[in-house]
Amino acid sequence: MAFADDVASPCNNTCILDPETRFCRGCYRAAAEITGWTEYSAENKLESLKRAQQRRIAAAARAGK
Repeated sequence: MAFADDVASPCNNTCILDPETRFCRGCYRAAAEITGWTEYSAENKLESLKRAQQRRIAAAARAGK
């Protein structure tokens, strides 16, 4: 199993929460995922990254990209 420190944060310093979705427009994480990141296990971090990727794909589809 990976150590929690082995999973890099997806933060790209574009920290703006979308008023409709309440997800960060930069990394597509929810506020709770952002603030809890340093306490997450590696497994939780990977799950958060999966959810963020799904949100990114959904946002691109809504935007017609």
